[in-house]
Amino acid sequence: RLKPLLGSSTFLLELEAGATFPPHDHDRGHEQCLVLSGSVRSGDLPVAAGDYLFMPQGSHHDALETDEGCVLLIAYS
Repeated sequence: RLKPLLGSSTFLLELEAGATFPPHDHDRGHEQCLVLSGSVRSGDLPVAAGDYLFMPQGSHHDALETDEGCVLLIAYS
């Protein structure tokens, strides 16, 4: 039997071409991100459709920037 994690959430984040998402800290939990379409940069790290990122609790996320736009599946707890 599966029990949902309290305080966890999953959502889609769609960024239009040229959009920027502000930098943030992962002080309350970890984050998993799957790029469903397009591409995005986090600092010097480029990621594209099919790429997966894991940001552990306590890590810092640089601003996300996209030239062409992207859709991200985000799960965090």
